[in-house]
Amino acid sequence: MAPIEACGLIKQVSALKKIPVGKLGVLTPVHIRGLEVEFTLDHVLVPKAEQRLLEPGMILRFKIKGDSRNGFTADEIKPEECAHYFGSVIRVPTAKDPSSRTIVSLDLTLDPIVISEESLRNLKLDTPLRCGDYVSLAIRWSDWIAAQQVHARPEGEITQVIERRVRRPRTKSQGREAENAALAGLEGNVANGAGFEELSPQHERFARQRDMCDRGSRRRSRSVNLDVGEKAFPIRYYPNYPQCGPQMCSCHCVPVSSDMMYGPFANFFNPATMCMPPPFIPPFMMRGSQ
Repeated sequence: MAPIEACGLIKQVSALKKIPVGKLGVLTPVHIRGLEVEFTLDHVLVPKAEQRLLEPGMILRFKIKGDSRNGFTADEIKPEECAHYFGSVIRVPTAKDPSSRTIVSLDLTLDPIVISEESLRNLKLDTPLRCGDYVSLAIRWSDWIAAQQVHARPEGEITQVIERRVRRPRTKSQGREAENAALAGLEGNVANGAGFEELSPQHERFARQRDMCDRGSRRRSRSVNLDVGEKAFPIRYYPNYPQCGPQMCSCHCVPVSSDMMYGPFANFFNPATMCMPPPFIPPFMMRGSQ
């Protein structure tokens, strides 16, 4: 097996052993992300004084050798001169303590990182940072080693404040508007003489599923009640339906009632495909009733 160029995070260092060893967790390439690779400090291409200062959380570049039978080892290990991390702000200057430093906790290791004042000025934010803000930051190898020598927290630079998008609940009117927009777009394309080849993928899928539902609705079916809390939604279940169609569950082939479209399941219903995700209609929740 040819050596693989990789980048990874130090997960463990046992410097007190006679032959100092450690473990690296692979970050890239993605297809082997999470693979654990053993290494010895002798293979880390840094001065001897810096080898003893290695700690979990540092990012290194290396070559992976070996195989799954005999185990993987890292060779030609070099430090990442400027490593990039993600983390959350856990402390900011306040009115009571304006001289306090901004501190970010890393996602991967939870290590506290002190943020340099210069990087905060370069960000030019409209609003000051608050606790809980999600950021990307860069830490230089030289700064981390210097902090280790004096037993201090390493200093990093915030490169970007990442906006977290929280999904808002969909209201009943929003669900109907989205469904009407999908239907209007489909009918407009068909009225103009457009075939399935000229429709958008979303509308093409919707039209195909609607036709399948029309054919399947004539099959023999039985009623099923879906119990959700204190309310039971009557739905129809087609035993041998070929594939999901509009108003059908995408996994269990269960037509979805209007109560489920605009009721408590509205947040999870997709009006463009007229389907609901499988986890919300598992088979053990369905009871047959004649």
